[in-house]
Amino acid sequence: MLTFLLVSTTYRNQPAVKLALPEVSDAPKEGGGADKMPFIVTIAASDPAYFIGTRAVTEDKLSQELRSAVAGDADLRLVLSADRNAPWEKVARALQMARNAQVKHVRAFTKGK
Repeated sequence: MLTFLLVSTTYRNQPAVKLALPEVSDAPKEGGGADKMPFIVTIAASDPAYFIGTRAVTEDKLSQELRSAVAGDADLRLVLSADRNAPWEKVARALQMARNAQVKHVRAFTKGK
């Protein structure tokens, strides 16, 4: 019986794919650029849909602003804060604009009920 337990416990299922799961804590990491403010884009449920801070912007202007922000800081942290009722198409467009501007760090949140 002991031999059976020893043999069977040495074989474990090892995961075939390594997953990068999101962290639960938002605590800043050392050297993580915690002193830099993120670039915050709010996506509203109605037009105008995009806001940088409190300033409403068009899709073209948002794309330009993202590109210039990345040109000034290649390690830009983008935060997309979308209204829960915002059309998914608007959120997807904002993500595509971030990808085109080569933003490396994007976090997306929803707000509202």
